Amino acid sequence: MADTHQTMCSFELFVEYVRFDDPQANNLKPAVSVRLLDFPTLLICPPENRNDGLSKPEPSIQTRGNGHVYYFNKGKSCLFKINLDSFHTHLSRTPLYTMALDVRDDIPKLMGSSLISLARLASSIKLAVDQHGIWPPAAYGENCVCRLLNLMGENIGTVSLACKMVSLGASLIPHISESKVDELHSKPKH
Repeated sequence: MADTHQTMCSFELFVEYVRFDDPQANNLKPAVSVRLLDFPTLLICPPENRNDGLSKPEPSIQTRGNGHVYYFNKGKSCLFKINLDSFHTHLSRTPLYTMALDVRDDIPKLMGSSLISLARLASSIKLAVDQHGIWPPAAYGENCVCRLLNLMGENIGTVSLACKMVSLGASLIPHISESKVDELHSKPKH
């Protein structure tokens, strides 16, 4: 029965840090880009190090061993309407594509990437909907530290992130028009 219903979903991603093993990685301007299914790519940049005189600025980069850790402690979210069965099928077969970029120049440089399975999150939400119906919300998330591989398949570091998938339930759909979802989706989140 759940496979015939649309639901509002929220995908939330929080990037804690990116660690590069290369000792020369201390002068990068990193960003993390993620691609969920066919939705627009989300770009997350670390906060700018500002000294406003009111608070002590936190270091956004630390040297660890031979490598460097860039702290983001930032995230983004997106809201979308999808058929629950389609949602489960697609996320069971298609990973979240995560890319670490160097955005110092006008054209970003791909440093490394990682494929992260969201099949367990999708299955947990589908199971909750099968047990409790399409109307109540269901939320599941997980933290992971994933290897970053360069284009040659060599390990260049890690990315630490948290993903949360929320089915907001079908009861929300009549209250949000398509134009409102598009408007919410196009607003930058800081």
